[in-house]
Amino acid sequence: MNEISVELLKSVGEVYFGMDRDEVRKILGDYTEFKKSRISKNTTDDFGICHVYYDLDNKCTAVELFDDVTIKVSKIITLPKAFDSMCEVLKSMDESLIIEEDSCTSIKLSIGVFALENK
Repeated sequence: MNEISVELLKSVGEVYFGMDRDEVRKILGDYTEFKKSRISKNTTDDFGICHVYYDLDNKCTAVELFDDVTIKVSKIITLPKAFDSMCEVLKSMDESLIIEEDSCTSIKLSIGVFALENK
C-alpha cells in the first residue's frame, strides 16, 4: 500500500496544484488519458492509484486518490479510517463541512471524501 502526504490547498504527494501536466506525468509515470464525462472541458490522467484533473491550460487542479492508498492529510488525518471519525476531524477544521450519507466535502479546505462502505 502506498502512503501519500497531502498538504491542504497545496499538494498531493509530489504533485502541486498549478503544476503542468507534463511535470505531473514525469513524477507519476505511466498513465491513461481519458475524458471523465462528456461535458468535461479537458482530459483527465489515470495513474492507477489516482486521477489527476487539469484546467484548460493543462495545470493541475485536483487529484482523486483511491482506496488502496494511505493518506496523511496535513499531518493530522490518516486515511483510511472510519468514515464518521474522519468527518468529525474535518468538521473540527471546517464548521461548514457538508456531510452526506456516503461523502463529506469541505469547500474551505478543498477536500472531499467518498466512502462506499461508510460505517
